[in-house]
Amino acid sequence: DDDDDDDDSSNGDSSNGDSSPPARRREGTRRGSNPSNLPVDVARVSSDDDVLDLVETATASFPRLAALALAPAAALAGHSCLPNSQVEMAFEGESDSETGVEKDEKKRGSGVCGALRVSLVALRDIAPGEAITVARVPVARPVAERHAELIALFGETNTDTSSGALVCACARCAYELGSAEDVVSVLSARDLCALADQASEEGRHEDAERCARLALKADRDLETGAAHKVGVALLGQGRWAEAHEAWAEAYASQSERRPPRGVSAALAAQVAKDRAYSRRADDVSSGKQREKTVAEKNTRVRSPVALHPSAGIFTSEAFDAPFLTPEECADWISLAEAAAAARGGWTTARHYAVPTTDLPVHEIPTLLPLWNAFLSSSLGPFLQACFPTTVRAGGSNVRVHDAFVVRYDADAQRFLPAHVDQSEISVTLALNALGEYEGGGTTFPDPLRVTARPDIGGVVAFGGDLRHAGAPVTKGVRYIVAAFLFTV
Repeated sequence: DDDDDDDDSSNGDSSNGDSSPPARRREGTRRGSNPSNLPVDVARVSSDDDVLDLVETATASFPRLAALALAPAAALAGHSCLPNSQVEMAFEGESDSETGVEKDEKKRGSGVCGALRVSLVALRDIAPGEAITVARVPVARPVAERHAELIALFGETNTDTSSGALVCACARCAYELGSAEDVVSVLSARDLCALADQASEEGRHEDAERCARLALKADRDLETGAAHKVGVALLGQGRWAEAHEAWAEAYASQSERRPPRGVSAALAAQVAKDRAYSRRADDVSSGKQREKTVAEKNTRVRSPVALHPSAGIFTSEAFDAPFLTPEECADWISLAEAAAAARGGWTTARHYAVPTTDLPVHEIPTLLPLWNAFLSSSLGPFLQACFPTTVRAGGSNVRVHDAFVVRYDADAQRFLPAHVDQSEISVTLALNALGEYEGGGTTFPDPLRVTARPDIGGVVAFGGDLRHAGAPVTKGVRYIVAAFLFTV
């Protein structure tokens, strides 16, 4: 019940929408599948499922509002199939900037809901002197269809008024209509990076990789972040290990060519995160004794139970001890809350597609060594029992793409919509007892219709390409650690 697009989306590594990597066959042993042995609340048809199904059905069924707004200033923006801006509209009432209370309640009571505000919002950095552009037609359509619609709207003239030779002369059209040689000679590294980002957003990950690699060749000054975008495109194709290797190699190469401060911020942040999860526990100065205690207590391999006969969703046997004791779970929560207080609150915008209220484990120095030890000594062997064809040697080939403590609150963020993760294997570790909150859990909608609610210290593991959601917490606060994992 965590987000699919990882914090890397803010660094260019976005899993936008619900595009998932190629489906993977999930395998594992099924032991003790008698429901009475399950330490989780499993419901084939549950109220949480019904609520999520209702929301998705309503979203797909009800018609969208169709209206006409006249906004002359916004209409001056030219067209591009690779726009640098988009038009956004919203009703805004006048309110006090400090309290947020409407100043004119009488006006609102009369049925006036505020002024319609039309804004042009930048989609990326716009260079000085660069024309503001928006998409006048759906850009995901084939180039011939886009041009036909543009002709129907504007006639034969060039819509960006730059040459008149083509219906649209934007970078995307040049890329789709030109040869490989033309692309390299005509488009800049900046254009190619924008094309890579757009391709990733549309789920065209092979195109994204090609554009990012072309940008990397053209970007001799290493100013565009193209190296990071190569890894993002590989992630989209489910090539997890290759993505992380590409980031490490690019970082090493750029560090040699330029001072470390010259490396792109996204690439530097990614490599720092990978190093934090490298599980070299002796390199971490804080938390060593507690890390050793965790490792000593969790050497026995738990037996997996399949929560679904074929989907590859696992938890441990009811008679097994929890992966973490209640005292250890309380310690992890305290460390997370202390870190949140120190930084001014929990993050809410780290994941672009499906944002969660969370904190990255690698940014909590006191928790990081505990997590690394837990993965090595306890979780890794359990994952090998669940996925024996891909996880080997007690989980020593498992790597972390992202791990974060999530806070669900009935009075704040209470649920997460259905999505897929950017991972090969996803794990949810419950940090507080079922009696401390109501609702919640990892729910798998149709056709699986299974909701898993592990008790404190319990784990649910499943393939990251399985569509799932965070069921609504209706009372109290629920804490979990969500982890996106891959194998090498």
